[in-house]
Amino acid sequence: MEHGRLTAQRSKAIRREVNDLCRKVRPVAVDLVDAWDIPPLVLRSPGLVG
Repeated sequence: MEHGRLTAQRSKAIRREVNDLCRKVRPVAVDLVDAWDIPPLVLRSPGLVG
């Protein structure tokens, strides 16, 4: 949106889709982290937590 490439409507649609995908992945998130052996230090990275 900042550069005029997305309309507000399209930006909101993208946000809804991302949120929907996150909800779908949430039930298996711990399994994915374990499968990829992601260390706890990385999970607590400032770039990953809001």
